[in-house]
Amino acid sequence: MNNSTQYFLATTATEGNALSTRVAQADLGFGDVEGLANVEGQLMCISLDFPAHTSKLISIDQETGLGTLIGEGSLNVIIHVLAYDHVAKILYGAGVPWGDGETAVNENNLYRINTVSGATTLVGDMGTRMESLAWTVGLGLVGAFDHLYQIDTATGAATQIGTTYYTDGLGTPQGSINDIWAMGGVANIDDIEVTPFSVTSVSLNESSQAVIAWESETGFTFHVECNPSLDGQTWIKVRDSLSGQPLTMSQTVSDPESTDPRFYRVVKSFP
Repeated sequence: MNNSTQYFLATTATEGNALSTRVAQADLGFGDVEGLANVEGQLMCISLDFPAHTSKLISIDQETGLGTLIGEGSLNVIIHVLAYDHVAKILYGAGVPWGDGETAVNENNLYRINTVSGATTLVGDMGTRMESLAWTVGLGLVGAFDHLYQIDTATGAATQIGTTYYTDGLGTPQGSINDIWAMGGVANIDDIEVTPFSVTSVSLNESSQAVIAWESETGFTFHVECNPSLDGQTWIKVRDSLSGQPLTMSQTVSDPESTDPRFYRVVKSFP
């Protein structure tokens, strides 16, 4: 949306039909609003600041429709779309190429977005442009523009699902009116059962590296994250995600040369 006034619209289900209602007649307070995600009941979206070459994460008051700045992402990261993983509790955003000449940013990266500070953390190159993202129970993170893709949240790599081509068939997918510009994953989170598990041991190997072991099961993925402080908001993945194995599994996590204090946790999620 490039209008000077940005409005927030809410949908209300009535006898199976979705009715659109304008919540706020006032300006959201932010321009170039892109994307929308439900983060634990709080609506968040992106406001693009092209002169500053940044993307701002904002929250939207569902009573008034007014926006509040949460924080700003990294320089030259222009994010158009958001999706929230309700199991791993991670907000993702897709960066898109933009600009011309010397100011052009030619990237198709996946980012994790800190929902407290708005900071962006690079996950990796998706390898193709995404103008829509959604999180689903069965496939995890998916994205689309000219095709539908499943996205690896450990590396950012996108794998095309099927052969459907959404453009007009003229060989010009960029800018075609038939591309996929918005998606939504519908899931009743209350029906998602992620069974509890425990870390079973923390030990040192012969190289003085810490090894964490935990209870595991198939059908899920696991990864280890670290943080220098338990009060910190940003947990960083220290190794690639692992497919769940029966009973138990483990991962080596620490650098024996480092003297910095670090806290670790194991995250269990759907693939």
